[in-house]
Amino acid sequence: MSDASASMLKKSSGARITLRLSERELSALKDLAEARDEDLTSIIREAIGAYLNREKDEAAHRAEHQRLAAEVAAGVKREADRVIERHEQTTRALIEALNEHLAGKPAGKP
Repeated sequence: MSDASASMLKKSSGARITLRLSERELSALKDLAEARDEDLTSIIREAIGAYLNREKDEAAHRAEHQRLAAEVAAGVKREADRVIERHEQTTRALIEALNEHLAGKPAGKP
C-alpha cells in the first residue's frame, strides 16, 4: 500500500487528506495524470468527484426504487382489502339467502 498525501500535492488552500491506495491504484492514477499532462491532485479530485456523483445517483435511484416499492405495496394492499371486503359481502349474502331458504321450509323436512 502507498500513502498519497494530498498535503504534498495540495495547492495553497484546501483541507489536508491522506489516502491509502494500492500500488496498482496509485500507479493507474499517476499514469492517467501523466497521460493528461495534469497533476496528480487534480486527477485524485476528479476521481473523488466521480465517486461522489455516482453515490449520489445511486442514492437517488434507491430512493426512487423505495418510493415505487411503497406505491406497489400500497396498491396491492388496497386491492387485497377490496377483494376481502367483496368476499365478506358475498358470504353474508349467501348466509342470508340460506337462512331465508331454510326458514321457508316446513319443520322436520330436509
